[in-house]
Amino acid sequence: MALGKFFVTVFATAATLAGAGYLISTFGQTPNGNSSGNDNGNGNGNGPPKLGSWEFAEWTTTAADPTVELPAIVVLHDADNGDADIRAMFNGFESPARILVPLGTLGTGQKRSYIEPQADMLALQKVSLALQDFLFAILKERKVKGRLIVVGLGSSGTLATALGLFASLAVRQAYALGGSYNASSVPLAPQAQVKIRQWLQSVLSKSVQDATTEAFKLMTSRGFNAELLIGDFDLPVTTALFKAWLWPELLQGVGEA
Repeated sequence: MALGKFFVTVFATAATLAGAGYLISTFGQTPNGNSSGNDNGNGNGNGPPKLGSWEFAEWTTTAADPTVELPAIVVLHDADNGDADIRAMFNGFESPARILVPLGTLGTGQKRSYIEPQADMLALQKVSLALQDFLFAILKERKVKGRLIVVGLGSSGTLATALGLFASLAVRQAYALGGSYNASSVPLAPQAQVKIRQWLQSVLSKSVQDATTEAFKLMTSRGFNAELLIGDFDLPVTTALFKAWLWPELLQGVGEA
């Protein structure tokens, strides 16, 4: 099926969904969604809440009770001041789920990120390990149904794929809408079954496309359920694209063990 046809067909389905969420915590706001001035996140004057070493935002889709066991989706943003844009991407997501967004650290231009754009492989590995701690903290401190779904937007797609490969005991599905990958960072075998999907921009250089393609060939040869799609899409990720490409997969996977 042609990529363009896939986009139009799936978006027509996703656009019909409806629902409302329950906001638990968000950067720059109290849990009830009101502006909190200098109280950046949890309404008690101590700044954003943390899991492990990460400040994070959290909400539920639909009207799901946040105190009960729910499937959990962890979203890694591209480069953002907070979580409002990601909340908008889930407007109308029809399946009950818990959404958590690690906010990253403030950098150039007051943008929050997980890693500097030109960071070397060692820095990438360090951030990946820190995010693994965040994932296991979620499983320990929240009522989560099954393992986690991880979504990486833009450059954070690389981190999402890394978490699917190296943190499969915590992750059951990893989706990367952006980013790239290298064969030198592929483990020998999966610890548990995990579904990995990465969408690579076709505007990236041929060397990046070739390297990522070789990485995914290596993943499948080592027993990973991994698939690479190379397509033409714009970043930063738009809400329409997020719904068109990811909602069908997320809706299919949410609620599985």
